[in-house]
Amino acid sequence: MPRPRFNKLPEEKRALMMRSAAKEFGTHGYENASLNRILETAEVSKGAAYYYFDDKADLFSTVVDYFMDLILGETDWREIELTAETFWPAITTMYSRQYAKVEEDRWMLSLMKAGQRLTAEARTNPLLATAFDRAWQWLKELFGRGQALGVVRTDLPDELLFSLIMHIDEAFDNWFVAHWDETTPEERQKLLMRLIESLQHFLAPV
Repeated sequence: MPRPRFNKLPEEKRALMMRSAAKEFGTHGYENASLNRILETAEVSKGAAYYYFDDKADLFSTVVDYFMDLILGETDWREIELTAETFWPAITTMYSRQYAKVEEDRWMLSLMKAGQRLTAEARTNPLLATAFDRAWQWLKELFGRGQALGVVRTDLPDELLFSLIMHIDEAFDNWFVAHWDETTPEERQKLLMRLIESLQHFLAPV
């Protein structure tokens, strides 16, 4: 996690550093990303950087957390009184808002690319593993709520079911990132709706 000095920076400065890092990681991948280029773009001296982060893994995990805060912060289902009738409409709204954020802030697309290109070895880094685990926990709790409401199947072991959901979600993200420049926002929105319809069909109680 970043050192306390980072959180004391003005929000505008922190945001610039996060966006600069996301673009660098997305363009060159985690292993080949240059800390110097990130700092130059963010207008931060190399010496000052080590007042904020321990190493590149620390910086990358902080960018992922920043991304997750923006994505999940606007789609916090815990603040909604979900019912059996509102569960899937709420899912549609949450996913739509998440992809709208990516449409608005293209640096998020760069970060998604960087995440896809992480090697298996890099993913074992505790800092990175913890950062990515947030999405896993979010999905588990959300669809666990759906089970409690009786609108998500319970005939499979939870760990298997949630793993399948996560892999479907990840496969969709991967396809989106790979074909982003070949599709229009309208086409991407239609595909998103089909994904949700497919999830609802697959997860329907049996």
